[in-house]
Amino acid sequence: MVEKIGNFDLAIIGSGPGGYVAAIRAGQLGISTVLIEKDPQPGGTCLHRGCIPTKALLQSAHVIDLARESSYFGIPIPEANVDVPAVLSFQKKVVQKNAKGVEFLLKKNGVTTVRGTGRLDGLNSIRVVSDESTEQLIEAKNIILATGSVPSRPGFLDFSIPSIITSDEALHLESIPKKSIVLGAGAVGCEFASILRSFGSEVVLVELLDRLLPVEDHECSAELMRSFKKRGILSRVSTTLKKASTTDSGLAVVLVSEDGEEQTLEADMLLCAVGRKPVTDSLKLDQVGISHISFGVHDVKALADELTAKGYELAGPAESFLNASGEMRSIYVFDPDGILVQFNNPDGGG
Repeated sequence: MVEKIGNFDLAIIGSGPGGYVAAIRAGQLGISTVLIEKDPQPGGTCLHRGCIPTKALLQSAHVIDLARESSYFGIPIPEANVDVPAVLSFQKKVVQKNAKGVEFLLKKNGVTTVRGTGRLDGLNSIRVVSDESTEQLIEAKNIILATGSVPSRPGFLDFSIPSIITSDEALHLESIPKKSIVLGAGAVGCEFASILRSFGSEVVLVELLDRLLPVEDHECSAELMRSFKKRGILSRVSTTLKKASTTDSGLAVVLVSEDGEEQTLEADMLLCAVGRKPVTDSLKLDQVGISHISFGVHDVKALADELTAKGYELAGPAESFLNASGEMRSIYVFDPDGILVQFNNPDGGG
């Protein structure tokens, strides 16, 4: 049975920063708005599986680092240790406080919230399926898709192995692994490499491209490399992870350098942080005639190089995306559903 729950001026699928900010502003402007979210609370990836819980862990990591160095400031703290359950409890408190704040703002501004997974049922209608398998139909004059992203899980890794994880699982580790390998030196990989090292793990950070933070300024990459080296984080750039398999003692991870030399490292955990992909599977975009979505990025050429290096195929030769000045300002890539995804620089830079 399908329950029709009303007509709205605006319906938004996804309650992350893109979704809930739009919903709150629409409510302030007097626009009748419904916000659809599959999670128990609003906030999306940023609040529950990304920025906020990660920054809480970074704060705990900063505190333990200060405690270890406290003698330098004349305040020695003996036996400073990481209490993992307490760290996770602090993280949860931070997340819950922010989630309740978002809930309050949505309610204050008259936004209707519906829990469930939304998919397009037409250009002006959304079908919502809840955990109880009940369906609701929402009609809206305008629809915003703000469904966020999930960690990429490359096919060459077996994620059924408990010790091979993504950032989602890394946020809830019950113990600190003695030896960790982090695959991918973007923002997520570097953050977790730093956290794990502060918490006492031996960390190897592996990056396919020739520097850490490959889409950021070279100066930032060089400074971070120096900082990580000083802290005992081993950075392996221009390096490919060939395979990871289980052993009696943990994991055996085979790395291949730029010149083809193979090296096998032992680890207790492999954290895969090779990027994220948009959540479009449940939307059924193709069924309503949508074949193209677009994202703005600062450095299109760097992103194209990173995607190609990680095995993604551009929708055409790289040179076909160059303008008359030889600059790459826009590229197209097909997602797993066959939807054409555009990445462009809205500022007009290269």
